[in-house]
Amino acid sequence: TGILIRLDATPWDAIHLASFVDFFYNPWPRYGLSKSSGGWNVMLEALCTFNRRHSLSARYDAKSKEQSTGQELHHRLRVQWLASSASERWRCTTTAMLHPLRGSRGEALGSTLKYRPHSFWNVAVSGLYFHTSDSKSRVYLYEPNVREMMYIPSMSGHGVRGSGLVQCHLWKERILLELKYGVTRYFDRDTQGTGMQTIYSNVKNDITVQMRLKI
Repeated sequence: TGILIRLDATPWDAIHLASFVDFFYNPWPRYGLSKSSGGWNVMLEALCTFNRRHSLSARYDAKSKEQSTGQELHHRLRVQWLASSASERWRCTTTAMLHPLRGSRGEALGSTLKYRPHSFWNVAVSGLYFHTSDSKSRVYLYEPNVREMMYIPSMSGHGVRGSGLVQCHLWKERILLELKYGVTRYFDRDTQGTGMQTIYSNVKNDITVQMRLKI
């Protein structure tokens, strides 16, 4: 159960403000707890639109929820710059993130470039540098993916992540071919995963291929 109160305001044409406060309560024990628990979440966001091609946003989140070790308070700060061409052929988004909490800290800097030279094909490339103390201070950044699939990787440790996506329309746009390749390289470990999913390398590769046909 919970209650959420949200407030939006546009004091000037170029500036939009948004905020909410959320109080929640779990009457039944969550995973890792033996009793009921509760918490709260506060968000403040400001968006400044300079013109049709450039905008800057800043978002602050604070969330407190009960854990087995007591109340845990998370702070998240995200600053994002968006730039695009006048023809909308290309768009670049650069994001800086900070996630501090008690005894842990996470930082990340990422950028995504989308380029659409023709109506029948487009390309998206993204890169992310991350450095976190542990999994509690992990960071998230949206990454372009094939259609009908959202991918927001959760990154912890010290490393870099890169990906590339190509989408191509064929046969009068009745066929859509999509190919995505991603690679993650860690600087603080030589193996990844556990058990049968252990990767004996500090590099992880992933490939996604999808074809959509309109009948």
